[in-house]
Amino acid sequence: MKTQATLKRTVLLFWMAAAVYQPVGESLGASTTTLSSDAHSALQFYLGQDCAVEEEPRALRKVVSLNVRHHGVIEPVLINYLSNGPDEDAIATAQRVLEDQWKRHEESLKNQPSMKMAEQQIRALKAITKDAFMRDGLTRFTKQYREKSAVALAEIGTTQAQQALAEAKKTGDSELRNAIKAATERRKSIAPAAPAAIERR
Repeated sequence: MKTQATLKRTVLLFWMAAAVYQPVGESLGASTTTLSSDAHSALQFYLGQDCAVEEEPRALRKVVSLNVRHHGVIEPVLINYLSNGPDEDAIATAQRVLEDQWKRHEESLKNQPSMKMAEQQIRALKAITKDAFMRDGLTRFTKQYREKSAVALAEIGTTQAQQALAEAKKTGDSELRNAIKAATERRKSIAPAAPAAIERR
């Protein structure tokens, strides 16, 4: 519907115009308590980065490498995120970050000249409600966790990872299915003969 498309464009405009984006993956939550500090930090950085960040391939490689070094301990965490999305602690952290972003948005609207935007864009930003912003932000956060977990699991490539991806393709939405398909095809094209990094006994 036109109204839904307008809302999506308006929310996207907010992310671009408010210039307050910060990764919401500041806390991975209770499900990562068994991870070492280096594995936790690497996973936190990877999942918390926006998809456009140039450092993402390096962050992904580090997660995969540490999963091997620590005998597959990161893999079940990724499988959990793929299946269920971020846990309650991570969502609570995301909500706090989004609340802070919303406050900055309100402050930025008080200083409209510095935003250098057309009047129509200003009106569109003012039309965004806090509820819509929070809802869209949390949806975006959850999708990012699930899709990036899928990418990492495709790179890990164990039997368990492949099974989790196959199950997610059955139950996930079209965007998640497309992310899984792209990640799987990319891994095959880069290393068609690469063995699974870790197989849990």
